[in-house]
Amino acid sequence: MATKAPLVAASAEPWFDPRRDVLVKLAMDREGGRATAQATEFTVRGTADNWLTSDVFGLRTSRGSVEAERAVLEAEALLLDRETDPEKLRRAHARVRAMLGDVDPFWVRWIAHLDDVGIET
Repeated sequence: MATKAPLVAASAEPWFDPRRDVLVKLAMDREGGRATAQATEFTVRGTADNWLTSDVFGLRTSRGSVEAERAVLEAEALLLDRETDPEKLRRAHARVRAMLGDVDPFWVRWIAHLDDVGIET
């Protein structure tokens, strides 16, 4: 078990030997409070970002936090709807602001959209 697991996994790629090494995926049953461990195939993925979005970690994006990912996905849905209530956009902006760092690439699209629809940031 390791902290910074996506970085460890990416760093281990050159030395991983399936004859002696095993990748174990840990999962927590939130309702039952039990942890499970399951051996899974080790596949070279190249970067920590690719590991985060793999089936091992299961994130849709490489932001690293389920909460940040959820905030961005909700905001992205609002990007598609030009008729969105301005108050919904302000609430989404507050959630995204709380979850993302200042250099996250999502900001470019999000701030441009808010400017287009007249929402001050």
